[in-house]
Amino acid sequence: LLVLEIIFFVLIKLSGKNIYLLLVATLACTIVGYMLSANSFVKPWKIDTALTCTQYMTFGYLLNNIVDKRETSIDNRLKAVIGTLLFFALLITMNFIWPGCSVDMNMGTYFNPLAFTVLSFVGIYMCFAICKLIKHSKILQFVGQNTFIYFVFHMYVVKVVLTVVLKVPFAKKSL
Repeated sequence: LLVLEIIFFVLIKLSGKNIYLLLVATLACTIVGYMLSANSFVKPWKIDTALTCTQYMTFGYLLNNIVDKRETSIDNRLKAVIGTLLFFALLITMNFIWPGCSVDMNMGTYFNPLAFTVLSFVGIYMCFAICKLIKHSKILQFVGQNTFIYFVFHMYVVKVVLTVVLKVPFAKKSL
C-alpha cells in the first residue's frame, strides 16, 4: 500500500492533475503491473501489485474529485441501487464465464485482467454510492483513516490474541 501511495503521488505530480496525462500514465502503470504479475512470482515490495492497483486509485480519485464535484440530477439512492445491481449482475455473469473468478493479487493471478478491472471499477463505484447514503460516523471515519496501520500490524495483533485465547481452558479444543 505504501508503494502504491508513492506511485500514485508521483503520477499526480507528474500529470499536473491533467486528467488525460493521468489516465495515460495510469494505463501504462496498470499494463506493466499486469505484465510483471503474469508469472505468479512475488516481486520486491509487491511492485507488480502496486502498479496494477494504480488504476483503482485513479478511478477513486476521479470519482471523488471530478464526478462528485459536478451536481447531477441522479439521486444517491438510485446510484447505489444501480451500482449494486450492476456489480452483482457482472459478478454472476463472470462466474459463469470464469467459474470461481479466482483473483489473488498477492500472487498476481487474475481470472481475466480486463474483466477484473471492470468488476473492480463497478465495485468501487458501488462503494462510493453506498457510502454517500451512510450518515457521518466518527467511528467509521477513525477506522478509515487508520486502515493502513491496521493492515500493517494485524498479524502481530492476531498473534497476541491467539496467545491469550490459547491460555483459556478448553480454547485449544475449539480452535
